[in-house]
Amino acid sequence: MRKRILSIFILILITFTLVYAQSGYIEIATVKSQYKDGENITMKVSLFDSNNNKVNEKVNLIIEDVIKKNKLEKSVQSNEITSIYLGETIPSGFWTIKASYNNSLSETSFFIEPREKANFYLQKDKLTITNAGNTKYIKTIQIDGKSNKGVIFKPDNNVVK
Repeated sequence: MRKRILSIFILILITFTLVYAQSGYIEIATVKSQYKDGENITMKVSLFDSNNNKVNEKVNLIIEDVIKKNKLEKSVQSNEITSIYLGETIPSGFWTIKASYNNSLSETSFFIEPREKANFYLQKDKLTITNAGNTKYIKTIQIDGKSNKGVIFKPDNNVVK
């Protein structure tokens, strides 16, 4: 009975040692801390074993905004510079990159700069104003019509004459 318990203990110890020897760590380094919408997010995901040797394997990434509304999952090759395109209309604010490989995890963040932009379309007597930026449009729009009185449009949809 004692030999059996000792054998089980040694087996558990060897298994733990093998798992520990296979584990390592991940580092994520972005080229910049701030990006514009439509700009590639350039990074290097480095993977190391427990002896600090580089390991060249595929690493899983999850890139998401802080409210977890927008998310991209992708596999990238470790120890290489990678550029990821998130699109022209991604929302401004903080985003996170989570990298995982086996039992190793790492996380970093970056910021998407706000861009206020509005598009104006005039078709006959109808003016359509559309938010074309990646954040809430808060600038005042002043429209001067034929009456010379003018109209000021405020972003909260209140019209002041």
